[in-house]
Amino acid sequence: MMMKNNICLFLVISVLVVVVVHAYDEKSLLAGQKDGVAWCVAKDDADNGQVQQFLDYACSELSCEPIQPGNPCFDPPTVLAHGSYVLNAYFNQFGVCSPKIGRVVPVDPSYGDCHYPGRPQ
Repeated sequence: MMMKNNICLFLVISVLVVVVVHAYDEKSLLAGQKDGVAWCVAKDDADNGQVQQFLDYACSELSCEPIQPGNPCFDPPTVLAHGSYVLNAYFNQFGVCSPKIGRVVPVDPSYGDCHYPGRPQ
């Protein structure tokens, strides 16, 4: 009987933990949301070569100074991180989020001193 009670208690606690964790994750996700505003960021599985091609093209059309060394959006110095910043700048300027390498998100991807302007939807 004691074993059965322990198993029941374990199951109840497990369910409560799952509910609390889910609520916390949803709350933290929603914390960066702004109604009617969207951002364009690089897909996690975007091909680095395609993102680099986009960077080369877009930086001839836009200012990419924020992702240069010493500027607020340089770190982390990865193709995907820089691609996200430039995809968003392009999205704001021209209203297009490249579907091959980017995705529109409702959560502000800004971090530290690196600010991603949102585009009203």
